[in-house]
Amino acid sequence: MSAMSRAEQYQAIKARLDEELKNLPAGTVFSFSPPAIPGVGTSGGVTFVLERRAGRDVQFLADNLDKFLAANSQAP
Repeated sequence: MSAMSRAEQYQAIKARLDEELKNLPAGTVFSFSPPAIPGVGTSGGVTFVLERRAGRDVQFLADNLDKFLAANSQAP
């Protein structure tokens, strides 16, 4: 038997969660997909394009890329 894809795993978890939530005695509760994040969508992945637009040399671009990556690695 082949492994489930991430989408199939998500749907299985969501279905199981919905089954458990409908047993709550008060109110109506259900799960739903998170909203899309502009530029990213609903499921991971970010595309980043670094352009040299200031007319500086390649070393300046590389140095600033390193600074950006270091700052990004500090973000949660």
